Amino acid sequence: MKETLKNLVKVMLKEKYPLKGEKEITKMLDTIEKGKIDEYMWLKILEKMYEEGDAELLQERIRD
Repeated sequence: MKETLKNLVKVMLKEKYPLKGEKEITKMLDTIEKGKIDEYMWLKILEKMYEEGDAELLQERIRD
């Protein structure tokens, strides 16, 4: 599961920053792995991994 999440985040970073090189993307990924993730990213991860209703429920619980 961890590797799947890591790959998903890497793809998301490449989509958001298409002009950044592999080295910069890897550096950003390392920062995220150490605990700093933007809200848009964890929301998108939940949307991709869970059905719509479940994702919304998890988002509410995380925010609370």
